[in-house]
Amino acid sequence: MKYSIGFCLLVIILINNSVSAQNKISSSKKINYTKISTSNAKSLGFPVIISPVTNNQFSLSAKNNLAIRKQKRYPTKKQNSLSQTSNNRNNSLRTLKSNQVNLSNFNITSKTTNTTKSTLKNYKQTSIKYSKKVTPIFISSEFKGELSKYSKKSRRTIAFEYLEELQEILMINSPGEEFEIIEENNDKFGLSHIKFEQVFNNIPVYAKEIIVHLDKRGIVKSLNGSYVSTPKGVSTNPKLNPKIIIDKLPKIFNKSLLELNKHNELIEPSLVIYEKNDQLFLSWYMTIYSSQLDRWNLFIDDNTGEVLDKIYSSCSAIPDHNDDKKKANNSKESRKKNNLSTGTGLDLNGIERSLNTLYSNNQYYLIDTSKPSFDAIKQTGTLETLIEDDLGNAFFINDPDNIWDNPNAVSAHYNLSVTYDYFYNTHQRNSIDGDGGTILSHINVKKNGEDFDNAYWNGRNIAFGNGKTLWTSTPEALDIVAHEFAHGVTENSAGLEYSGESGALNESFSDIFGVLLDRDDWNLFEELVKDFNSFPYGFVRSMENPELGNQPSHYDDYVVGGRVHTNSGIPNKAFYIIAS
Repeated sequence: MKYSIGFCLLVIILINNSVSAQNKISSSKKINYTKISTSNAKSLGFPVIISPVTNNQFSLSAKNNLAIRKQKRYPTKKQNSLSQTSNNRNNSLRTLKSNQVNLSNFNITSKTTNTTKSTLKNYKQTSIKYSKKVTPIFISSEFKGELSKYSKKSRRTIAFEYLEELQEILMINSPGEEFEIIEENNDKFGLSHIKFEQVFNNIPVYAKEIIVHLDKRGIVKSLNGSYVSTPKGVSTNPKLNPKIIIDKLPKIFNKSLLELNKHNELIEPSLVIYEKNDQLFLSWYMTIYSSQLDRWNLFIDDNTGEVLDKIYSSCSAIPDHNDDKKKANNSKESRKKNNLSTGTGLDLNGIERSLNTLYSNNQYYLIDTSKPSFDAIKQTGTLETLIEDDLGNAFFINDPDNIWDNPNAVSAHYNLSVTYDYFYNTHQRNSIDGDGGTILSHINVKKNGEDFDNAYWNGRNIAFGNGKTLWTSTPEALDIVAHEFAHGVTENSAGLEYSGESGALNESFSDIFGVLLDRDDWNLFEELVKDFNSFPYGFVRSMENPELGNQPSHYDDYVVGGRVHTNSGIPNKAFYIIAS
């Protein structure tokens, strides 16, 4: 509806006079008035102000995109881990327009598909902390909207709407398309935590995730995580393909494909966007075992075919990143439910321990079916201690009378049981994977047929070395068993990459759980030390004084390029200060 300039001036004069008159009588007389709706005002011939559509990009195509986005935004299938989500996308090839994108070259364009989003804000940001790359790593928000409108919405919907509202702050063009839910859980306090992984044109951005935290009402309280702002210049056309990538593996690992296939159930490269040195690359990613012990995260540049990164991801107690060493083969014998028994045996410290064992065919086995993780129908959730021969084959350990005379086996089986009980009773963590999965521990593990000084978590099992020159046999120490167990928990929860700062945090969390179970002191692996020239203080690391283990204790002394076992001293010291 259009009005003349004279009419508009008349309206302004009348309003001013009305306000003036109201001010004069307000102190002596109450004014009665009636509210009418916009539609009633229009029917009575009153001028009505219509809010213009300020976003000229909201067209029919935008509406169609919104419908598609909503379908992607609220998946019904729950996915439990980043690797699971990534693998689900492996069946289709995706491409990038340009292979290398500078992180500073992000392009934020308005793609608001709801005309009210630009004016109606449900949250006020009370605190924002930024990364060095100027993307938020923590946002604290205060709800300002109408709570009644949220009562029937799912928490997933609320979380996505929150991300859409923070689009400009996040520097993400389309949060509904660039973040996908990979995990959702509710804690014992009634709070909800929804984890998203970042994707770009349906390609995962490797190790980039955010978590949205909601209170009991389902209202967002905060967000934290690490991600990159939306890059520009992206399409979907890789130059290489999985076969080309697989054909490169023998040269990379100095092993034949036949040998690599023996150590891997499936070799399946998938496309990811990978960040290295502040650049983004379209790359081919895979987790691959070069032996039964040694696990690697491999990234190959799709543009050049060269290795971008080859990260050793078998988590160890001390630095010992040797490649191409033969290890045991996990047994896949069927597991039958039989009679649970209790055996006894002396451990490596000469202490008699009670052991949960399994009786079958006139033999007892170091298989524990007593834990809440055990599922009698699926025959999963057991704690199993296996022994390896010099060729790297793994076997169940059996005994005819349930009196065990292998101190290595006794220590490993007993300490694994204690560690499981701690995580279950204290943190309600049901097994390493949090879902009642079977836990395997291997003793008598060797490298190239020789003993070694270390223990590992390699994504499949905990591997215990017998010790050589530096240490005694590793299952002896409860803290090292807890340390390796915790690596598995970290991998199945936070998923911290085993390199750089994230790797140092990974190591520190394992050390923390080590001292939480072995509470005699603030030192780690002191029971194992036999070479006091290498460990003059009689322990490997100290939470109280990291410098005594050649570690920094303050971020001011952070070692650039330092290994994960070096900079872990910083959060170790922080934990000591908090705990003490």
